[in-house]
Amino acid sequence: MKQFILLIIMAMSAVISGQTVDNYKQDSVLYLTDEQEAFMIDKETKYLIKTGPLAYEQKLSESFSINTSIIPFYSTDNGFGIRSDLELRYYYKLSKLIKEGKQANNLSSEYFSAGVGYDGSPFIGDGRKNVSFNYNINWGSQRRFLNTGYVDMGIELSYNTYENISSTGDQVTSSLVTLQNRSIVGVAFGKNYEISDVVKCPIFKCHLDRKSAMKFNLNKTFSMSYGSSSLYGGGNQFSASLNPEISYEKKLGSSAFSIDQELEIFVGASTRISNLNTSAGISEYSLGYTVALRHYYNLNKNIKKGESGNNLSGNYWYLGSSFQFGDSKLTFNDGNDVIGKQNYLGIPFGLGFQKTMLDSYYFDFQFGVNIKINETIATGSPSIGGSRAVLDFKVGKIF
Repeated sequence: MKQFILLIIMAMSAVISGQTVDNYKQDSVLYLTDEQEAFMIDKETKYLIKTGPLAYEQKLSESFSINTSIIPFYSTDNGFGIRSDLELRYYYKLSKLIKEGKQANNLSSEYFSAGVGYDGSPFIGDGRKNVSFNYNINWGSQRRFLNTGYVDMGIELSYNTYENISSTGDQVTSSLVTLQNRSIVGVAFGKNYEISDVVKCPIFKCHLDRKSAMKFNLNKTFSMSYGSSSLYGGGNQFSASLNPEISYEKKLGSSAFSIDQELEIFVGASTRISNLNTSAGISEYSLGYTVALRHYYNLNKNIKKGESGNNLSGNYWYLGSSFQFGDSKLTFNDGNDVIGKQNYLGIPFGLGFQKTMLDSYYFDFQFGVNIKINETIATGSPSIGGSRAVLDFKVGKIF
């Protein structure tokens, strides 16, 4: 797991820091920096099998490729369904870089693409229907790294249609144009190569001493859309959302313990909130705060072995408390039921792995559980108990 996470973040850092191959002043791919070797700039790659989601990309020429995905799923409401995408990509810098000897013929570069997607349950029957289509154009930047990792980040402009007919005959339809960022991180398999371990420490700043850190998570989304939906009385609507997240971590003295505080904000606004509320305004919002004790349980041993500085990097367990307050004026369906309040107190705990890399970036992977001890949803009545799994991947700037 640790190796997989290390692989993920090296490619992610290349994208968010803007360190494309044009920034490397090398005469030939035979002369590599540690970063270039980690990102496999000199390694030929004609295909990639990718997870996150499951996809297959095949080169058609130096500059063009086909990226496709077919994923079956099952829901209790609609039974079996299929999510599928077909995308033609044009890596517009790659041919020139290959000719100049700065990069091998692979799938790690900036691209433009156009695609079509389908998401639905075609075997529902009984007059029911649940189908959506997506037509999109994109700008993106993909990196393969250390044989088994990849990241694909960019901007997507799409036209989406959706139709749902329930067993009672209720119908929901929508047609929206959406601009949003997309971020895909996962495992990738292609031609395998031998890569030296010496590339890791220059990237992950193994011996850096750090007692505190302000962190801005860049792996959060923004979205803007315009179109019509039966949920809004059939009228046109413009909506937008932002989801910033900031955290501050401070070591307890020189020990392997720290206190991490996290603030997450979500705000959605619309010119036409619902069929019950046709005025413009805030359609939904939430504020989340988490404070947790962390223990980097391998840190002291690694310092004694000369493998690490006294910092905020490595494996840790965490235990804390969380609070979320939110409200939504959106409706559940085409009826009169409003989502309403969604508040809870919780106790999060689990395991994590955090690293600093390339001077001013970080990643933080967590797996655990958040036990809800006092939850209020929609009706305003409190309930005790309940929990949710936590699988969170953060990457961003660190100060």
